[in-house]
Amino acid sequence: MTKSITAPEVETFKFTASTNYEITNKDLIDLLITAGQGISYWGQVYVNFEPNKPYEQGYLKIEREGGIYINTNNLNYSSGLFCLDYNCFEDDEKPEIINTKSIKDFIDTIKLIIESPNTKGSLRNSIIDSLASKEYGYLDAADMDYIMQKTIFGSCVYG
Repeated sequence: MTKSITAPEVETFKFTASTNYEITNKDLIDLLITAGQGISYWGQVYVNFEPNKPYEQGYLKIEREGGIYINTNNLNYSSGLFCLDYNCFEDDEKPEIINTKSIKDFIDTIKLIIESPNTKGSLRNSIIDSLASKEYGYLDAADMDYIMQKTIFGSCVYG
């Protein structure tokens, strides 16, 4: 005779939680700087100014790290991201600049990564921990490279 044991039914409780996050202008610049450390192997991103365009003296106040150049003067939600992708042109061609993205897209990408069920748990946790504690050291150059690629290209193109 075989005796079967059945586990008691486990009751589960499901809920949805919504959290509001804020990123200060200084923290945004720090995040972009960290992204610059990660993206330099595939391109350059110019924030809040288009490269090789003439600007009035004093208009540009540039912070730079690796592959990113940030004009911190009047940096805001609608500031443009201008991306020069090293791998999308031949040596003898004039490089094309991807100019359809903005700071809004960068922030929206962070939100989408948090909300996506397909996001690697450790990345999601690092982003949430950083936003909740306002300690952005949880995010390294590789994390920010991934976020910038998702912002510019819609997916991780370069690994």
